Formats: sequence, C-alpha cells, structure tokens
Amino acid sequence: MAESKENIFYRLPLFFIFCFIGSISTMYITALDINPIVASSLVSIIISFFTIIVIKKENRYSWASFCGSFAGMTCLVFLGFDNKDILSLNFFLNGLILSSLTALLYALSELFSYKFPKLAFDGYGGRLGTIAFISVCSFLIALKIIFDFKLEIFSLNNFSLSVWDFCAIPSAVLAAVVSMEIKATVSSLDENYKVFTVATTGIIGGILITKIPVYGNLLGQAWYTGAFVGMSSYFILMLKRDFIITGLISGILLVLTKGFFVGFGGKLGFISFMAVIITKASYSFFNKLSTLGEKRPDDLVASLQTGKGISNQNVDDDFAQRLVDSLMKAKESGEDINVNSDIGAGSFVIGEKASFNDDDDSYETPKKVVHNFDDLTENLKNLIGSFNSLNIDNWVYLTLVGGGYASASYQGLSEKTVAKTKFIKDSKFIQTLKNEKRAIGFSEKGMNQEIFTTRFENQDTIDTKMLIIFPIFEKEKLVGFFILFDNDEINYKNNFELIKKVIFLAPT
Repeated sequence: MAESKENIFYRLPLFFIFCFIGSISTMYITALDINPIVASSLVSIIISFFTIIVIKKENRYSWASFCGSFAGMTCLVFLGFDNKDILSLNFFLNGLILSSLTALLYALSELFSYKFPKLAFDGYGGRLGTIAFISVCSFLIALKIIFDFKLEIFSLNNFSLSVWDFCAIPSAVLAAVVSMEIKATVSSLDENYKVFTVATTGIIGGILITKIPVYGNLLGQAWYTGAFVGMSSYFILMLKRDFIITGLISGILLVLTKGFFVGFGGKLGFISFMAVIITKASYSFFNKLSTLGEKRPDDLVASLQTGKGISNQNVDDDFAQRLVDSLMKAKESGEDINVNSDIGAGSFVIGEKASFNDDDDSYETPKKVVHNFDDLTENLKNLIGSFNSLNIDNWVYLTLVGGGYASASYQGLSEKTVAKTKFIKDSKFIQTLKNEKRAIGFSEKGMNQEIFTTRFENQDTIDTKMLIIFPIFEKEKLVGFFILFDNDEINYKNNFELIKKVIFLAPT
C-alpha cells in the first residue's frame, strides 16, 4: 500500500483489536451452543457491516476480525470450557491468550504484506484461516509442552470413511461458486465486502447444511471450506472453472484429512489455502510442459509474418535479444515483419500488416494509432511496445490530473470510452491499486461491475477476455495506470502472467 510508515504502524493496534474481538466473540457465541460456522459468520457479518457503514474508508479491519473468528472456532474443550460455564476463569484465560496470539500474528502479517507485498499471498482464499491455524497450533503445542495437555494431531476414531463422506466434495464446489457469484454481484474491489461475501455464504451452510442428519457437520465444514475458495481474488483464480477446480480440490483435501487436526480452529481455511496453492502450481507446471520443444528464435521469423503461433513462447533476456537479432536480419532481407522502431529498442508489434515508408525507413501500423504518443516518457513507450507485442493494442493510460485520474493516451478505443474513463483520486478503485501495487486481471465475470460497465462502451468490451489494470508508481506514488483490453481468445491468461513479470519496466 502506498502509505507512510507512520500510517501502517498506527493501524497495527487496530488490526490487533479487531482480530482479538473477532476471536473472543466467536468463542463465547459458540459456548452458547451455537454452531461454530454460524458463530464465525455472524461475528464477521456484524463487523464487516460496521467497517462499511461506520468507518467507511477502505480498510482491512474486517479481515482482521474474520481471521480471529477462525481461531474462535477451536474446540471449546481445548480451551478448558466445562459444564457450560462461560464465566469460568480457565476458559476466559485460555480464550484471552489464544485471541491475543492470533491478533498478534495477524498484525504482523499486515506489516509483512506492507513490506513484502509480492510474498504475502494476498488474494489467496484461505490465507486468513492459515494465519489462525498457525496461531491455534502454536497455542495448543505450548499447552502440551508446559502443562502436558493431551493433544492428538491424528485420531483414528475420526478417520473412518463412508461413501456419504464424499458428498463433502460437491458441497465444497457449490459453496466456492456461490461465494464467487455473491462477490461478483457486490464488488471485488472493496475488501470489506469480500468478508461479507464469505460470511454470508458460510451462514447459509451453518444454518441449513449442518442440519442434515448424521453427515451435516462434515458437509457444513466442506461448505465453509469452499466459501473460502470463493474469496480468492480474480487475479488469482480468474475463471469460474478455476473456482470449481479449486473447490473440488478443497473438498478432496477435507475428506482425506478428516482425522487430522480435529477441533483446530483455522483448519478449514488452511485447507482452502492449500487448494488454491495446488491449483496455481498445477497451472504453472502444465504451462511449462506445454512450452517444451518451442521454436528457436530464428525459426520464429516465419510465424511472425502471420502473427500466429508465438504467444506461448517463454521469453528471457537472452532469448529476447536473439529474437530481435533475427527480426533485424529479416527486415534487412526485405521480409514483411512489423518492427516498430518508434516504440523503443527491441520492441516489436505483431498483428495488423505493416506498411513500409521508403522516405524515412520506418514501419507504421495503419489502423490503431497511439494518441499523444510523443507526450509519454520512454519507459511508458517501452511498456506500450511490450503490450503490443502480446497483441494487446486496445488500451487507455490514465494519469493524475488535479483531483483525479484521466486519459493521457490511448489506442484502439472509442472516444466515448476514453471520455468516460475517469477515476476520483480517493476512490476505492484507486486505493485498491495503491494497496495491490501490481498488475490486476479481471475475467469476463470480474468485468461485470458497475465501475467498469458505466465507463466502457459495449463495442470496446464485447470481445474482451480479460481486463488488465497495470499501475505505474514513482517513489511510492501512483502516477498513473494502464487499462488493457485483451481480446486474445486463447492466450489471455499467459499474457497476463507475462505482464505481471514485466512490471520492472515501469518507473519506480
């Protein structure tokens, strides 16, 4: 987040307080014989509404309380709760310690996210549950060491499986899709609404699904696990099928770990987190397999003439330099390759057929003109070259003008879209860009939000497969951002991954 160190340190105590309240409240509501899933969801809904209505400004305090509520789902026996005495000193002290530990870990995670945003797993469903799970494990292990507390990591009594247990898998898949759909209709930009989304999905499962005879408890857990998957950001899980696949994996993991960590708060979130990690790792692995045996740089020249069959190429610095050399040789031999010398050294554009100007020895693209190109910095021109090399030639660049961000340059979009595409400086959208500080991708489902539909003409979005927001920072300040309309039917996900990797080209 582009904020001062004083600001982040000022907010750390509030993160602690909100997380502590979420944890201790869930414990005591559960002690009143309320289902833990309902208790966690209810606390989270109340606090998310409080942050949305009262505090209003974009924050992650509802995240803190949500994380705490997962620790509060810990089996009450572990906390010394006995004879339904909620005023027991032992229960109170154990709850106080566990809630404080969870709140401390969450506050530290926020500090870590600020210092190392690319390593913090922001946007991964189940991340908050994982933090709670770590705190619960640490707490119970400490009890085991200090007080010789009876602690079972694995229980054979809870591991017997029946055919009906596997119904937990479709329960998790359905919850992942429901959570994703609710998030899409509310907003995927306001972090407080994400908590509201999952908590709403969770309370549905907690009230209805857990009432199913015999297997209701497991099916309810699967439902809540899938709901966390649905909390994943669109730049982590981009398509509905990604949520379905990840929900499926989370359900399988829940069934396979049925006898492990029974009664540990945060276990369901941890399972969701691992499911998202497995999905992302699997995609990365299969993408690498699909690129084995790719063409050599010299062999790509023939493909470049048509602009087909090259978008999946892995490119490193050495490969790129050899590819540019090949292009230059092709140009010298008179072949019709579109090398755009105006955009910067080594940049090339693949797509529309280029025309050659004998007078100034340059190439130019006949249709999609870059407006106000000469007014841009060299770094921005190089970025445009990178985007065009991926066949992304519909975009608008917005920069800070007075109290908001407005168009400074664009290509391939209607003037109506360009005129309407403005954002207030202190809007939630801009605050999100400052917080994420990286390229963000929106699938077709993610684009179906008022913030986009009211600004873009249908003719500019009708074929768009992914909307990519690419922020530009200078000395920790957001000076502008690109909105890229990727229309590639096949390669838009690969394009997004490449764009995330070239962010170093932007000014810093």
